[in-house]
Amino acid sequence: MVSSNSTIDRRDSASLDHWNRNTHMYGRDFELSSLSAAFSRTIARYATDAKSEVVLVSGMSGTGKTFFVKNGMAEIMSSSSGFYASGKCAQLEQNHPYSCVVDLFTSLCNRVSEEEKEMPSCKIRSGIRQSLQADDCFILSGLIPKIGEMLDLSTTSTTDSQNNENLHSSGKEQHACVLRSLRRFVRAVASWGTVVLFLDDLQWIDEASLDLIQLLVLDDHLKGFLLIGTYRDNEVGPGHILVECFKKFEAEAVNMTQIYLGHLQKTHVIDIVADMLRISHKKAEPLAKFVHKHTDGHALFVCRLLEYLREKKFLKLNHSQWEWDLGRIEAAGVPNTLDGVLADEMIRMPETAQDFLKTAAAIGLFFDDFTIDLILSSLEQDSRAWSESKRENALQETLQCSMERGFIQSTGDGSHQFNHDRMWQASYNLTPEKEREVLHLQIGRRLLRTLRQRGETYQSKK
Repeated sequence: MVSSNSTIDRRDSASLDHWNRNTHMYGRDFELSSLSAAFSRTIARYATDAKSEVVLVSGMSGTGKTFFVKNGMAEIMSSSSGFYASGKCAQLEQNHPYSCVVDLFTSLCNRVSEEEKEMPSCKIRSGIRQSLQADDCFILSGLIPKIGEMLDLSTTSTTDSQNNENLHSSGKEQHACVLRSLRRFVRAVASWGTVVLFLDDLQWIDEASLDLIQLLVLDDHLKGFLLIGTYRDNEVGPGHILVECFKKFEAEAVNMTQIYLGHLQKTHVIDIVADMLRISHKKAEPLAKFVHKHTDGHALFVCRLLEYLREKKFLKLNHSQWEWDLGRIEAAGVPNTLDGVLADEMIRMPETAQDFLKTAAAIGLFFDDFTIDLILSSLEQDSRAWSESKRENALQETLQCSMERGFIQSTGDGSHQFNHDRMWQASYNLTPEKEREVLHLQIGRRLLRTLRQRGETYQSKK
């Protein structure tokens, strides 16, 4: 039995539950310096020329690409001004034009609004509005409602609204108009400072969004622009649309920085265990060696395995000291895959929490409280489990349970998302395959009924 001599308060004892929110990176110092250098070059070029920078972060699923970029840029930009925005390409939306653009530009609008609040005398929003043409306002507010809200654009007429429904059509001319309007918007924002756009999971990008990315990167009149993208290199083969995009950047002599995130080395896992358990590296080493060997240094697997060991009482807090028996751990038959660990964690959660995760996963990576509550209330298989207490309290308790386990994170305004695609997939797999079509049908019918009810209410008020 190995015991630590450090004292851990109540908040520290729950650190493993909140590991996914840890802002410290391990074993990425060199890669972080490359990211920082690209941002510094973008800043330096802002006043001299209009050449864009591109940073591509690759690696297998779960190696910490998203965490690396988001936390790295937060650190890098902490002492710099500029506009940072992020968006995510979703696997199930590859056939939807501009699917990740809406998310990305909504984030950019939020950053512009924050910047103006910090410097109200700048009048950034009015400056952006003056840089746009009338057609731009119509197109942008229709495609990305947040832009219309931020710039206080006039509500479109009924005829405009009908035309607006066709924005996502495949017509080349219409597509070109959308791209031009989005480019003018980014140029307008860039006139106030450096623009950094981060797109996660580029392996799932749709063609229309990729067209926009290429247009921005190759724009000779867009200054101070940095594009950061992450992708799973094992899912991008020779025929992938990203490959042609990268070749085009190379042909145009775009300054691209390639960063590869591999698995963590044993020394890095020792650092993680020592920090999490508040013990010396010497005491952490035997446990860390087991974790590294079991996970091969896979970053997400390392974190979830430690969580698994704690929940299964292999790691126990005894009189403010962490204790474990390595022999017992090695003989216990710990799941040897990340998916196995995630599945084990989920099946040990309360039934209502499992119902919550299954329903949320069927909706997608992103969801909100209203939609979840609405759907859970209509699913017959959930009615008994959710009728014992007030629905609102049950929903919040279940959401909190999922967040404490590290599966869900809040994105603000009652909206949430799964912390990782692997967690979304594990949650989705809780529903047997033969029952998934029925679940999706129930969700679709409930949402359609709600939309119809809202339409009837709106018509009755007119």
